[in-house]
Amino acid sequence: MRSLYSSSCMRLQRVAANPYTLYLLGLTTVSYAHPIYSVFSNLNRVAYEDGIDNEYIRWDREKRKFIGNSIYISQIDSLTTEFPRGAEFMYDRCIHYSLAVGCEGRDWHDVLAQMVGFHPAGGAEPGEEVPFREILHPSRTSATYGPKAAQKLVEDFAAWEERAKTFADPEFYLAYWWLSCCFGHASKGGAVQMNWVEA
Repeated sequence: MRSLYSSSCMRLQRVAANPYTLYLLGLTTVSYAHPIYSVFSNLNRVAYEDGIDNEYIRWDREKRKFIGNSIYISQIDSLTTEFPRGAEFMYDRCIHYSLAVGCEGRDWHDVLAQMVGFHPAGGAEPGEEVPFREILHPSRTSATYGPKAAQKLVEDFAAWEERAKTFADPEFYLAYWWLSCCFGHASKGGAVQMNWVEA
C-alpha cells in the first residue's frame, strides 16, 4: 500500500482489519499527522559522570520502563546556536502547543511561507532576511530553539500579526496566535522542539 502525502503534513493510512482487503475495497481510513511544539522550562544539563538526578525519573507501570524528563539536542541540529549539540538537559515542566487545528490537509508552515513570500520548493533554505526563518527551515524538525531564537520569532509574529489575521483562513490565524504564545513562553527561558504526531 502506498503512503499518501499532502506537503509535509503526512497522511498516514490506518487499516483496522485485513489491510490488503480494505485497500482493494477502498475502505482505508486516513488520519493526518500534525506538528506539535513543546516548551521545556528550568533546564539543567545532564552530567553523565554524576548520573541523572532521581527526582526527574519515574517508573511508568503501563509502559514498564523508566521515564525521564529530559530533552536531547540533536547532533545534526544545524539551527541551534544556544545549546551544545549532543547534550542532554533535564527539565521540570513541559507545555505542548499543537497545530492540529491549522494543519489538517496541509502543512501550516507552507501557508506561513506563502504569507511572507518565501517559496520552499525543493527543500530551499530561507535566507537570513526571511521572517520566521527558524521555523521555515527544512531542518526545523531536528532543531532546538533557545530564548534568543524564541524572542526573535516573537518579534516576527508581532510584525506580521495584522497580515496574518486576514491571510488564508481563521484556522491559519488561530494556529499563528497559538504558536506566538508558545515562543513568547520560551523567550522567558527554556527551549522549544518540534515533532510530528498523529492526529
